[in-house]
Amino acid sequence: MTLNITITSDFICPWCLIGEHRLDTREVRDAERAVQGGGVRSVPQFDIDGEIVSGAQSVAVFEAALRRAVAQQDDCSNGACSLS
Repeated sequence: MTLNITITSDFICPWCLIGEHRLDTREVRDAERAVQGGGVRSVPQFDIDGEIVSGAQSVAVFEAALRRAVAQQDDCSNGACSLS
């Protein structure tokens, strides 16, 4: 039995980090885990390094993330999920 898990976490959310750590350390009896997912930014005005980006940059980053999420969802619905 394979347990499929999709994780979407915020880069700046401490609870997301705690949840991912708990998942990494948790033992699942009689099951393999297939974990996929990626990070999101709840405050798109800041880049991954905490630098402020312009409104146009924020829109471009958000649109790119949305395209990746839609593509990944399409892959998952076809049974071919991949980490990106």
